[in-house]
Amino acid sequence: MPYERSSEQWQFAMVRVLIRQVSNEPPTRRIGKLHQACRTFLFLLAWLVPITDNSLAHAQREPADLTALERQVHDLVNSHRTAMGLAPLAYNEEIAASARQHSRDMALGYVGLGHEGVEKRRTSLAKTLSFSQFGENVGTNNYDYSAAAETAAAEWLKSSGHRQNIEGNFNLTGVGIAHAGSTFFFTQIFVLTDRTARPSAKADRAAAPSQPKAQSSADPRQRPGRKRVPGGWVQDIDPTH
Repeated sequence: MPYERSSEQWQFAMVRVLIRQVSNEPPTRRIGKLHQACRTFLFLLAWLVPITDNSLAHAQREPADLTALERQVHDLVNSHRTAMGLAPLAYNEEIAASARQHSRDMALGYVGLGHEGVEKRRTSLAKTLSFSQFGENVGTNNYDYSAAAETAAAEWLKSSGHRQNIEGNFNLTGVGIAHAGSTFFFTQIFVLTDRTARPSAKADRAAAPSQPKAQSSADPRQRPGRKRVPGGWVQDIDPTH
């Protein structure tokens, strides 16, 4: 059976033992001993964290659950666009990965709730996708799993800026969701990909009309004084000129 910690007494006991060991050392050795004691404490603390069947099942299930939520947000957005007479947005996993990373950064506190780093995301996606328009919606809520996606989409539609992205002139999207504690973090990115391929430089040159070479109306071989010699033509010079 997995080991379950029933109280915090183990933690306090370890701290007392480690402090006693450090205090018994000479001052010149206390810093090194303190580092060793901290490593030991962290190892034991990790060992005492309870591992249960429920926690393992939750860890294995959450990524799949979040993917399902991401697709649910995509479906809700497309349902709204269809109701408005707009074309649905195709889903792109590369865009979703970029959105998901931003949601994780918000969940971990690396960035605040908002669009920090949006230019970096735009530039990164532009390396592999050719697009002319870019938009991004972010949001958060602490509703239950069953209501989180629907709540996020509904809140976006209440905001003019977020709604403008949802109903905007885009054709490709991706959704990324992260979960921290009881809070869900949402990011949806929208792009309008270029529909026509850019002509190559070679094609441009081929399409350009060629300029005919200027040709003289008079044949120089027929000028007075011209005569044929082995290897070419010569011109007699009039000494009076």
